[in-house]
Amino acid sequence: MLERTAYLAFAFALLTLGIWPQGVSTAHEGATGVVKERMEAMKGMEERMKAMAAMLKGERQWNLPYIETSARQIAQHANDLPRLFPTGSDGHPSEALPSIWQEKQRFEQLAKELSGKAMKLAALSKATPQAELIPPFSAVAKTCKACHGDFRKKK
Repeated sequence: MLERTAYLAFAFALLTLGIWPQGVSTAHEGATGVVKERMEAMKGMEERMKAMAAMLKGERQWNLPYIETSARQIAQHANDLPRLFPTGSDGHPSEALPSIWQEKQRFEQLAKELSGKAMKLAALSKATPQAELIPPFSAVAKTCKACHGDFRKKK
């Protein structure tokens, strides 16, 4: 049963990783200041999520310190998100929707949830078997997707 549950959780995580488009670098052209800083932070989170997904799927060599470090970095970026979206930073090339500022409390709550879930993944990575890291990884991915779904322009 655990194996099936882990498989389903992992499958969900992989589906949610589809939220990031290929070729993000073109969106960064012309970005400056806080918009550039947040785009770079999001790109860093994307790269770490993809690498962890590949490790959990067995497509990349397992590297437990990388999992822990990545989860901690994602948590730190999540803590920075409210600061990275000041009022008036929604112009081109930003991919942020006005809903970030209209629903600021919800946006900040999702950032807080992301940080907490990423820190849980980091803590569990120290003493949890690889297959059992899939559900907490999926929780991080699901939170990313929720935020992107409500607060990021569709591609």
